[in-house]
Amino acid sequence: MPLLGRNRPRVFSDSYSPGIGFIYIFNLIVGTGALTLPAAFAHAGWALSLLILTILAFMSYMTTTFVVESMAAANAVIRLARGKRTPSVFLEPPSPPHAPPSEHSLVSVALYRSKPSDDSDELLTAVMSAPEEEEAIISLT
Repeated sequence: MPLLGRNRPRVFSDSYSPGIGFIYIFNLIVGTGALTLPAAFAHAGWALSLLILTILAFMSYMTTTFVVESMAAANAVIRLARGKRTPSVFLEPPSPPHAPPSEHSLVSVALYRSKPSDDSDELLTAVMSAPEEEEAIISLT
């Protein structure tokens, strides 16, 4: 008599169970040394520990900011490469509550695709303008 699981085909999936996910998250937290922070604070002292922890938190914030900015830039390049023109984006900074509506400054930003004269890569040109200021043109390669 054959065993029950011997003739069944194996089924593989692209995801894992929530239990395995919990184990991965637990390993991530423990692997970074979060459980040893109290001992490190006790040995190094409060001032030095807080200073180092603050520096590491700032570095983590900056890294996250750089990753988000690079993802946004990559998304913009991909969308422009597909041929989708980006419409003008109007940004209105908040004004004081007592200022009349006519004094609001409106900033317009538009991205254009253009071919350079030497037939190399396309240029992306960002045009920023405000009602009372000159246009600023930025070329991105």
